[in-house]
Amino acid sequence: MQGSLHLFIGHRIEQSYSRALSQEMLGRVQMRLNERLSMVLADARILSELPPIQGLARVAHSAGVDPQDGSSRDVDWRRRLQQIFVSFHEARPDYRQIRFIGMADDGRELVRVDKSGGDIVILREDQLQKRDQAPYFDAVKALTPGDRYISRLNWAHQDGRIVEPRQAVLRYIVPAFDADGELFGMIVINVDANAFLGKVIREVAPPHRVIIRDAYAASFVYDPDTGTGRLYVDRPPPVSAEALRALQDSSQSSGLQRVDGFALEAISSTNEAIEGGRFTTGLIIEADRFTRETRLWAGYLVLFGCLMVLVATSFARATVRRHLAPFLRMTDEIDAARAGRRKPALPATRKDEIGQIARSFDELFEALQELVAQSVKHAEAVFESVQDGVVFVGRHGRITDANAAFARMAGVERDGLTGLPLNDLVPGTFTVDTSGVACQNGSEAGRTLVLDAAHFGGRSVPVEVTLSAISRDPGQHWVCIARDVSSRLADEATRARLIAALESSNSELNSYAFVASHDLKAPLRVIENAATWIEEDLGETLDEETRENLALMRSRIDRMQNLLDDLLEHARIGRKMGESPSPVITGAELRAELCALSTPPDGFTIDFAPGFDAISLPQMPLRSVLLNLLSNAIKHHDRADGRVEISVEEAGEMWRFHVRNDGPGIDPLYHDRIFGLFQTLKSRDQVEGSGMGLAIARKHVMLAGGEMKVVSDGQGRGALFTFTWPRYFDSERHTRVA
Repeated sequence: MQGSLHLFIGHRIEQSYSRALSQEMLGRVQMRLNERLSMVLADARILSELPPIQGLARVAHSAGVDPQDGSSRDVDWRRRLQQIFVSFHEARPDYRQIRFIGMADDGRELVRVDKSGGDIVILREDQLQKRDQAPYFDAVKALTPGDRYISRLNWAHQDGRIVEPRQAVLRYIVPAFDADGELFGMIVINVDANAFLGKVIREVAPPHRVIIRDAYAASFVYDPDTGTGRLYVDRPPPVSAEALRALQDSSQSSGLQRVDGFALEAISSTNEAIEGGRFTTGLIIEADRFTRETRLWAGYLVLFGCLMVLVATSFARATVRRHLAPFLRMTDEIDAARAGRRKPALPATRKDEIGQIARSFDELFEALQELVAQSVKHAEAVFESVQDGVVFVGRHGRITDANAAFARMAGVERDGLTGLPLNDLVPGTFTVDTSGVACQNGSEAGRTLVLDAAHFGGRSVPVEVTLSAISRDPGQHWVCIARDVSSRLADEATRARLIAALESSNSELNSYAFVASHDLKAPLRVIENAATWIEEDLGETLDEETRENLALMRSRIDRMQNLLDDLLEHARIGRKMGESPSPVITGAELRAELCALSTPPDGFTIDFAPGFDAISLPQMPLRSVLLNLLSNAIKHHDRADGRVEISVEEAGEMWRFHVRNDGPGIDPLYHDRIFGLFQTLKSRDQVEGSGMGLAIARKHVMLAGGEMKVVSDGQGRGALFTFTWPRYFDSERHTRVA
């Protein structure tokens, strides 16, 4: 009987020990998993509150320029947000995509940075997609500030189809609101679930199989022998149905269970950073391995019980207490350390199993301490090295800490800032109620302000201030980011003066060109009328020579009028303010207009290369450029059966046009001269023209940001005129360049 009692007691001790080991291991896995999941959600919330989000919102509500600073455009804020996304990708290897999706334009992606094969890829604007058909898009519309949406674990999709090879993702979505509290867009982070979960479990390094199962029956099974895991999203994992039911039925802790030759320890946990709010973690241990030590211990106890059959029952009770006492003391110490928020003092120097458990707890605590210390170190490095002033403000509006940059901005020693009201240095930042508690000015919440900061040297410094709450609790603390914008404001004032002077000069130049053209044409009209009157008065008495002289005079008058018209057109290129943007037409429509406006002689051929009809182009001034090149080739051709070929090709962000003719070549000595004003290689008696066509064409191209050149050796026949033109042409900007 005594031996049976010892067998029973020993078996219970061994069970307690084995369960303590499995629970400790599961606790470490769950704690690390909770930390990592919460970190992803925290990243999404941080990204949704960044200044570039508000900058994009302000640009979207204005005429394309941020009214806050008067200079930042949509592309500037997108570029800043792209760089922030790249930084997060570099710090988070398991992130697959980070996107900012706007609610407007059918949910078009505004910024997207992917990770593909280890490379971080910033998607171009033409690669961004509309996401209004995504399952999560309508759900986000109902969210309020502070809410989040987390999709179920599923396979990555592209254009409504599963991406092959299959890759499971966790998708975290946090809404972003503009300064008026209206939903403006959403931050979406896609996490590579397989790599993410495998990395979390490898950090703990459990010696047994681990299974993680969410509320929707998706499972991840980790194999310690290979150090890898596998996801089972749309099919059950390679675990028996009885084991899955045990996982499904577990609450806080189900205890060790024997299932199909295995021992199963399972713990269920809740976390807002996972869809469904609950997941279960299980530890699967081979039964033979689990009970081997128990059977050995039981044999020794049977032998010991036979030898100690005459020992009193009191001695047996003392023995049981001696075995259980270290575990009970460890449990009490762990509870006390948790309450006192300190490291538990465990018997790590013992050489038995108790010492092993104690050392495992110590290693876990030290790892957490190292992680916290590293995070604090990184935060302090950023705090001290950032060029902008950073100030932490307490609930009463007084400075609790500030970096060296803000101290320089205020002109005071850093230690002298602590305790000063921020309103004394940057008036208008806070409103303080009658109880002395500071609150952010409601009308300015979430906005970036330009205020005058007081300098202890007696002057004021214009600063750009962004104020953000550190927590959402009442009486919360704040962080203030201040940037000295003295140089920027001075540059903006100088730029405004220069722009005003340039606009005045352009206006005067336009007036001068129009008046000069009008005044020069008036005498020409008088001469032309006088020639007509002479011819009508003399009638039949005119001899042939006089008629030829009158005709020559009229041709020179027409030439002069055309020259004045071309000169005025050249002067007005880029200065035609107030005109409507040119419509976009197809290459086929442009080809038809060029053929209709050109006047080639009979037998002359104009060809357009394949592919020209399919492109889309602005009608003006591109039609004028091509028409001038085409007309120049026709006028200067020495044969009536000449040929001109027009082609186009892509060249990065530009179109490259080629206008090739088989007429006389052009000596390289004249390649620059032909683009000058009033320049022709033949006399105007041989070829009628003002000599302005190529100059007008080249000026249009240069103002659009392209370049034009001619290729010809002058020895053989033919010349090639080539020029580049932006594929995304802004006709309004074209009229503002000059």
